[in-house]
Amino acid sequence: MLNRIRAKLQVYLRYIAAPLVYLRIDPNLITLTGLLFGFLSVLAYAHYPLMILFFILMILSDAIDGQVARAIGKVTKFGAFLDSTIDRVEDALSYYLLYLLRIVGVEELLIAMIGAFLVSYTRSRAESLGVEMMGIGVAERAERLILTFLALITAPLSLTVARIIFAGLLVLTYLTVLQRALHVYKMLGDA
Repeated sequence: MLNRIRAKLQVYLRYIAAPLVYLRIDPNLITLTGLLFGFLSVLAYAHYPLMILFFILMILSDAIDGQVARAIGKVTKFGAFLDSTIDRVEDALSYYLLYLLRIVGVEELLIAMIGAFLVSYTRSRAESLGVEMMGIGVAERAERLILTFLALITAPLSLTVARIIFAGLLVLTYLTVLQRALHVYKMLGDA
């Protein structure tokens, strides 16, 4: 869904990416730095402001690595593979933060991670079959990260509200899986 307004967001992200483009920082390094920020957010969970800072830096790294790659002419198949792989680890770390802050229990954590992985898998598998999936589904990765972030920043004020946000995240995640499955069925038409 947010992928549809990504062009508008890119304007703001260009300002953040500009120094990295100027310095010609390797986009894979930015991707790996985002992963580091993800791990640091988990390690800093007991120091709430620091955890949030690292979480934001993880999201920003994820948002600009591809932009830097395109700007400096370093778009590679391995870079795309690395980015997708690291995204899955960051998804798991994001949901683990929800667990650490007692927003979710182990069962909800697993259900959320499975859903996130299914959203990713349905896109990957569909595109391997030649079906374009950009913009399909109400909760692509950006939306899920935003909802996770909202749950994280709401938790100290109200665990109930954070849990409601998480419940919405779950519903939208599995709705996205269903939307993607229906889209693939419609596009392939050979079921």
